[in-house]
Amino acid sequence: MADAINLTLSNGDSPSIIVSASNSVSSIVGTPDSSISLSVNPSTDSSVSINSVPTTQLTIASTGTSVATVSQLNNSLTVSTAIQAPHKFKLRELLDVSGDPTDDQVLVYDQPTDSFIFESQSGGGGGSSTDHVINSDLFVTNSDLAFQTMVGNTIQNNTTIESILQQILSPYERSEFNSFSIYATTAITTITVGSNNTQNLEVGDDVTVSTVNYSLTLPGNVLDNSVTLERSIDNASYSSYQSGLSDSPSGNVTLGTEIGISGNPNVRHRYRFSATDNGNPNGQVVTIYSGVATLNWKNRMYLMGSSASVAASSSDVDFNNVIFNNTVDNVLTNDPGTASVLLDCNVQNQLADNYSYISYPASWGIIQSIKQNDSTDVTTDFSLVIKAGSTDGSFARTNAHGIVIPYYLYKTFDSGAYHADVELTVTLS
Repeated sequence: MADAINLTLSNGDSPSIIVSASNSVSSIVGTPDSSISLSVNPSTDSSVSINSVPTTQLTIASTGTSVATVSQLNNSLTVSTAIQAPHKFKLRELLDVSGDPTDDQVLVYDQPTDSFIFESQSGGGGGSSTDHVINSDLFVTNSDLAFQTMVGNTIQNNTTIESILQQILSPYERSEFNSFSIYATTAITTITVGSNNTQNLEVGDDVTVSTVNYSLTLPGNVLDNSVTLERSIDNASYSSYQSGLSDSPSGNVTLGTEIGISGNPNVRHRYRFSATDNGNPNGQVVTIYSGVATLNWKNRMYLMGSSASVAASSSDVDFNNVIFNNTVDNVLTNDPGTASVLLDCNVQNQLADNYSYISYPASWGIIQSIKQNDSTDVTTDFSLVIKAGSTDGSFARTNAHGIVIPYYLYKTFDSGAYHADVELTVTLS
């Protein structure tokens, strides 16, 4: 028998031995002519046998089930207890513990089954397994930016709290247009207009757009071939110009039908891209948009300095020669209304023989005021040159693109009126 203990008593009047064995006591042999006192405190079931001289007293104080054999007459036997012996056991072997654990699980009480169960940890131990899921559908109404990929979505019953926290603290990332350009070709050049930029063109400068360029940050989150080029004309709603474009273009994209734009007065074209983002695990599908590229067609206001004296009797040819050959500053703008336009003088306005001229489309109305360096009122330095025979006093301005537009012309009474560092602030009606 493994780990058995054999003890032999000899000599002495009243030997007393206490044995606390981890497994068992095999046998005790007493040889003296006196009495023997033996206490046994085993941790497992015990079988004790005593072969002794005439007087033997055996006391068994055991926490387990004991068997005693006494081989002599006139002996007494006292058994103090007879209860279940202590035993090495596993926690999961208890009757009210259910299931087998895996790594990192904890034991929690489950009220519905009135038992203990093993459960994976989720931010802290304890509680029923149903404590970590929501008990009914949850509709997200919070419109804060932190919830933009969840708002309007219904979180289903039995979704775990951990899953909801992940959606809040590490939200789904939508794809975005990280670049966008259109390439516009005029009669003399090609211009590039990027996202959220504006290109002003003079009335009559016709444009074609045949090539665009764009890219998406996360094309894998975008529905295949959902990219669309949209256009708005003169503040109208956007409409599709070309759809079915790739979500992962390689380089410039040539449009199936080029865009032709006639440069009429006050026309404005706006272009943007849209696409469908459908990669959100919540099932939320949204339309994403790029920035806007804008093309504007406007007329010019001119400041000139010339020794030529344009008068009421002057021809349209003389008027146009003054503008083309003696321009000091010009501003490409729509009708400013009651707003002001700034024009910068240079040395041509300062020369002793040169008059200063201001000219702009007659449809904008007459000048209300002109200020020098935004302080001194110099309105009376100018007079309107009314062309003889014209119904509104205007001259016919032919711009660089061959468009004829009625223009008013204002001229200073005196030559050499302004120094080169003067700024004129012009306000119309």
